[in-house]
Amino acid sequence: MSDNLDYPDNYWERYLKREEALDMLNSIDLDDNVQVYKILCFIRDVFEIAFGEGAIGKDFSYDEVVDKLREFANDSTQEEEVSDE
Repeated sequence: MSDNLDYPDNYWERYLKREEALDMLNSIDLDDNVQVYKILCFIRDVFEIAFGEGAIGKDFSYDEVVDKLREFANDSTQEEEVSDE
């Protein structure tokens, strides 16, 4: 996953309308553009881990992403337990 943030023209409008994103952006110092960029890249990467490339531009909620990551973690833990037996 690269740090290139080339997305469709309406991407940021759709993304920034999300309540969670606005809360996050309002809670940090917007003068620190590098910090904002890193946070947005992190969020984008987490969405892509959960649902694949371009997932941030789709209508997945933060809760759906967290649930999917937990599912991955639980599946991984179960596989480790089976292989240990």
